[in-house]
Amino acid sequence: MKYVQLIEGENGTEVIEKPLPKTGTLKDGRTVSGYDLLPEETLMNEGWLPLEEQKPEYDEETQLLQFDKYIIEEDKVIAVYTVIDVPQEPIE
Repeated sequence: MKYVQLIEGENGTEVIEKPLPKTGTLKDGRTVSGYDLLPEETLMNEGWLPLEEQKPEYDEETQLLQFDKYIIEEDKVIAVYTVIDVPQEPIE
């Protein structure tokens, strides 16, 4: 499962996608080996939320998926994608 962090910035809450570290420091100052293997509840308490990707079906030959937005919920973040047509190359 992928996880993301939420950071409060000048423009509101930002979603930061990055892999869980193998070794990390907990909020209480303890360093943990196997941080990426911690239970989901612990990761959520440490500021990580599970990432759910909502990718619609599309025709891989004529369409592409484009990231649209994040929906931040209390217990997860949803990445929403839209389908766009592959740009046509101009005919010379």
